[in-house]
Amino acid sequence: MAKVYTLTCKKCTFKGTYRIGTDDNRAAWTESLSARIEAGEFGVEAQQFYAAHTSAEIQAVWAVFRCSNCGNIEERIRLSLFDTTYEFVYRNICGKCGERMAQVTDIAGVHCPICKVPLDAVEEALL
Repeated sequence: MAKVYTLTCKKCTFKGTYRIGTDDNRAAWTESLSARIEAGEFGVEAQQFYAAHTSAEIQAVWAVFRCSNCGNIEERIRLSLFDTTYEFVYRNICGKCGERMAQVTDIAGVHCPICKVPLDAVEEALL
């Protein structure tokens, strides 16, 4: 089950809504992710790993990611593929500057990408 949070800045106009967690229909979501991986939406490396490891299990959750370079905040899928021997972890890349993003571990500790002050996090709903 996913939680939805709205992050707002008291100092500027920044506001964003983000999901954290899994979709309720896990089987349908996994099937959709499998097709997206095969189509190359998660990059050539994920596509090649998945093709080479046909029994690989997909582990994925919605998460909030922040770019350490420009401060951009995005809702992304944290994706891992693994079989009994090998694991592949998808690296999320910032849509603004192209640098690697890191998953936010504490939604209450996120800072505004514009003015760098702590954002207010309000849990809106469960999906």
